[in-house]
Amino acid sequence: METFIVVASPLILIFGLIGLITLYGRVRSLTGLILFLWSVSSVFSTLKGARFIMLLISPLSILAGMFWHEFNNTLKRRLKNIHKNRIINILQLSILSVIFLQFFSLLSVTSDFKPGYDDYFMEAAQWINSNTPEDSVIITDWSYGHFFASEAHRPVAFDGRLAYIETLPIRGYWYDHRLDPEIPTTARDYWINLALTTDNPILAENTFKMLATSGDQAYLLLNNYTHNKTRSYTILHSILAVDKETAYNILKENGLSDEKAEKVLEYTHPRTTRPFIVVIVDEMATRIKTPTYAENRGRPYSIIRDGSEEIIDKKSSFSMIIIGNRTLIVDKNYRNSLLIKFLAGENVGDFIKVFENQKIKIYIGGRG
Repeated sequence: METFIVVASPLILIFGLIGLITLYGRVRSLTGLILFLWSVSSVFSTLKGARFIMLLISPLSILAGMFWHEFNNTLKRRLKNIHKNRIINILQLSILSVIFLQFFSLLSVTSDFKPGYDDYFMEAAQWINSNTPEDSVIITDWSYGHFFASEAHRPVAFDGRLAYIETLPIRGYWYDHRLDPEIPTTARDYWINLALTTDNPILAENTFKMLATSGDQAYLLLNNYTHNKTRSYTILHSILAVDKETAYNILKENGLSDEKAEKVLEYTHPRTTRPFIVVIVDEMATRIKTPTYAENRGRPYSIIRDGSEEIIDKKSSFSMIIIGNRTLIVDKNYRNSLLIKFLAGENVGDFIKVFENQKIKIYIGGRG
C-alpha cells in the first residue's frame, strides 16, 4: 500500500475507491460493468502479490475522475449561489495543492533512485563472458541471476524464476500436476546461503560443485531412498561438509547399500565437476545475520580488519568487520563466514578471486 500511495497519489486511492463504491449502482450499463469488473479483479490481484498493486492505478484513476465529475456537479446543484463558486474553488485549490505536494515527493523519490544494474555489473558480465568456459555455472544471489544469464551468456544456479517457485508453498500455492512436487524441498536458496555463511570451505565448495554439476539430484535421490525429507536433508548436509571417503562412511552408517551410496556420491562428490563462478555483490552482506538493536549496544565481541581479529569483549554477541571504508556489524558466529571473507577480497581454501571492481568480486572454485 505504501508503494501505491507514493506512486499513484493519495487522491487516486481515496477518490478511486469512493468512485468504485458509487459505481456499484451503475453496473447495469456496459461501461459501468467493465469498469467495475476491471477494478474488482485488480483489487483481488493485489492479494496474490505486492507487485500486482500497480494494476490498480489505471482503473482507480478513471474512477477518481468520474467521482470528481459527479461530486463537482452535485455541489453546483445543491449549494446556494452565494457560496457555490467559493467552495468549489477552495476544493479545487486544495486538490491542486495535494497534487503539487505529491509531485515534489515523487521528485525526491526518483532523485534517490539507483539502478539495479549499472556499469559495474556489465563489466563483470563481460569479464565472465570473455574469460570463463562456456559451460561455467554462475552462482550468486537470485536477484542477479537473470542479468548474468543474459549478459554473461552463462547458465545460473539460481534466478528469480526459481526464487519465485520456492516461495509457492509458503504463500499457499502448489504446483501444476505437470511439475515435479519435490522441487521446493531442494531449496537452492538455502544451500547457497549455507555455503556462503559457513566457515567451512569444504562444505561451501562441495555444495557449489553439487549445484553446478547435478543441481538438485542428490537431494531427490536421497529422498527417494529414505522417504523422509528431514533425514534426507540431514544426511546431505553431513556428507557435503566432508571429503568423499568420509561421506561414503556416513552414507553407510545411515543404512545405504554400497550401490546407493556410490550413486549419491556421483552427485555430491563427482569425479568430474562442471566449472562454477561465484559472483559476490556488496549488497549480499545482508545475507549475514545481524544483531538486534538491543544486542548491538556496547562493545563488540571483536574487531576484524585486514584478516586480523582483535577480541574486545567476550560477553558481546556481535563483531565489527572493517572492509576498506565500510564497517559491517554481524553476529559473532558468522564473523568468519566465507561471504565475509569474499567481501573482504580474501582467497579461501580453493576459492580464488579472479576479478574485482568497486561493487563486485568474482571467485572460481576447484574442478577436482
